Amino acid sequence: MVSTTHLDVRPARLEFHSIPCGNELFILAVVVPSNTYCLSMVTLDGMNQFWIRRGTINHAMNTDEIEYKFAEFAKVNESAVK
Repeated sequence: MVSTTHLDVRPARLEFHSIPCGNELFILAVVVPSNTYCLSMVTLDGMNQFWIRRGTINHAMNTDEIEYKFAEFAKVNESAVK
């Protein structure tokens, strides 16, 4: 499926909903659960990027944001190990 073929970490199960909008037309709504335990890297056209969602907007993360998230995950991991 194209929605997951370019992701490093697959999201949890996606939900698909078909919404009728008249004259045999439908809108496909895809529900993507939030990913709170790791970063997802997208690889497309030879480029690797980490993306983040804030509200209803997705944007590519900058280096500082990526480093901060990895540090957060390391703290959670250390806490779980203890």
